[in-house]
Amino acid sequence: MVRVVSMPADGDCLFWALGWWYDVPGPILRNLLIDYLASHPDHKIQGATFRDWIKWETNMDFRQYITEMRRGAWGGALEMSIFNSVTESSVSVWEVRDKRFNRILHIEGDDKPHCHIVYMNRNHYGVIVND
Repeated sequence: MVRVVSMPADGDCLFWALGWWYDVPGPILRNLLIDYLASHPDHKIQGATFRDWIKWETNMDFRQYITEMRRGAWGGALEMSIFNSVTESSVSVWEVRDKRFNRILHIEGDDKPHCHIVYMNRNHYGVIVND
């Protein structure tokens, strides 16, 4: 049986959902990932640096983005990629459409664990658990 576990609606729901797999609270994981990002601006994913992805995705410079994330800006695909870089875990993001789960993003890792999260109503993350 598959069930969805909702995360706190406190602006850190993505971090709570990712941290759930490692028993790490969302605000702590947020800080760990942003610290990693701040220390590794030239780490590459898909052939481009974090710094480049930030510029393309947000039109912010690197330091401005770090500041905004530390202030509580919502996380998304970039933070999932940072999580994957740190943990080497696979991340799959699902949406529910027509009462079915549809995968909308997959980031390949070593599957220890494979983190399944759900994006609900385009503004909140939860965890998908297979009981």
